[in-house]
Amino acid sequence: MTSPSPQQLESFQRLPSGRLVLFYEFSCADAKATSAVRAALAKLALEHNGALRWASEEQEIMCGRIAHYQMAASLHFASRDAARAFIESAGHRAATAACTALQVAVLGEQPRAVALISSVMARVLPHWPFDSTVETTEEPGVDVSTTMPTSKMIAAVRSHPDQNTPVVMINWLKFKPGDGKAAYYRYGKVALTTTHHLGAKLIFAARYQQILI
Repeated sequence: MTSPSPQQLESFQRLPSGRLVLFYEFSCADAKATSAVRAALAKLALEHNGALRWASEEQEIMCGRIAHYQMAASLHFASRDAARAFIESAGHRAATAACTALQVAVLGEQPRAVALISSVMARVLPHWPFDSTVETTEEPGVDVSTTMPTSKMIAAVRSHPDQNTPVVMINWLKFKPGDGKAAYYRYGKVALTTTHHLGAKLIFAARYQQILI
């Protein structure tokens, strides 16, 4: 399936008409075909008042059980109508025909305040006094909690051959009713501060809207 269903399009049309992001996860039969799909989507997005902002190979799942794809990419559009014209075009069907697996999620655009705060933190916190002592014991919840990596996943990260190359983590979050969102925000303040202190940076954060394909 490389096109939205009528129900998905109906839900999509009810979204606000402003800027939004289509987040792609897909696989093809081989790496060459995967790269070709990425290039075709980037070119097509430009024709529909959009742009490919980020793309990278997916390597492993750290937490949870989301299906594994070869490539992830975010395409940003100036309006909902531009994104719909893109997704319904013959060019899109042709570009994604080689996909053996495809999922497209709709996200809101990142709030300007989030981008500004992250930029300031990335400049300031690496120079701020901070206790960065490495804990040698495993975190509680390994192999037990669904919000923690399993020991197998941790071993895979530690044995990866490219230990000194940049990496991007993607977090999909759904909160439990009640205090779930507030609890995550309490954790998030500490995690974001620590992350920026260690020289990493929040690249993008936005609200999930729906699955479009």
